Amino acid sequence: GDFNSLPEEGVRELLEKGSIGHDHSDWRRGTRFAPIDSRKDREKAWFTTLEAASESFEDLPAEVCADLSVRPMLVQACRDTPTTYCTDTTQQVVDYIYFSGGTLKEDEDVGRFPDYPLSALTADGGLPSRCFPSDHVVLVQDLVWL
Repeated sequence: GDFNSLPEEGVRELLEKGSIGHDHSDWRRGTRFAPIDSRKDREKAWFTTLEAASESFEDLPAEVCADLSVRPMLVQACRDTPTTYCTDTTQQVVDYIYFSGGTLKEDEDVGRFPDYPLSALTADGGLPSRCFPSDHVVLVQDLVWL
């Protein structure tokens, strides 16, 4: 999915571990969300919200911060993908494939895809570009039933 979420953010922790605590830094970041029109403003806001994550939680109302849990926990495919989104200033993994580990597994006989060098992704200043028309690298994983 196109989570637009860095590896250390709460959505991944919730899906992979099954819970996030009331003290997770994403509660702080969530207070800074606002509509953004341009790509440059979106990238600037992204780093501003990361800075907000280190601030104290003491002034947040109790209903904003909560322990969350979900079942079942999911398994991430394409774990070794080095980047799924890049511009001329940043390279990040923000897209993921999740599946139920109780019924499926990754097909070990199929090679890693995608396997694009970062130089190809950034050749035209990042994504999208002439060779990569989407603003994110497509992720593909063959799964087999257990």
